[in-house]
Amino acid sequence: MSGFGTTNLQHSRSAQSTKARHQKRETLQEKIARAGGITARLSQAYPEVECPLIHRDTFELLVAVILSAQCTDAAVNKVTPALFRRFPDAASLSSASTAEIEPDSISWSLSGEGKVVATLRAPIG
Repeated sequence: MSGFGTTNLQHSRSAQSTKARHQKRETLQEKIARAGGITARLSQAYPEVECPLIHRDTFELLVAVILSAQCTDAAVNKVTPALFRRFPDAASLSSASTAEIEPDSISWSLSGEGKVVATLRAPIG
């Protein structure tokens, strides 16, 4: 019995994979249009949502979101001002070593998060 179910499952996955390979890829214009539609629906459904993470730009928001995965937004808002004073932009963070970032995260009880934040250097630098 279990062999039968496994075979059907494998066949189903194979058929889905084949179908996905043969679908036409979305053009950039189609992606932009779809994203616009999603944004409009979200704005309508959640008109007054405010981000609880304090940030001045998308770089700070990205770093704050990464840190907030391990603790509360309130805790992130307490520690990010010091981080952003030390590394005010993507360029300064990209030139910092993990060792330079890690001591701050340890003092925040976010051990290991300095390494995660440091991985942002790859696409930036």
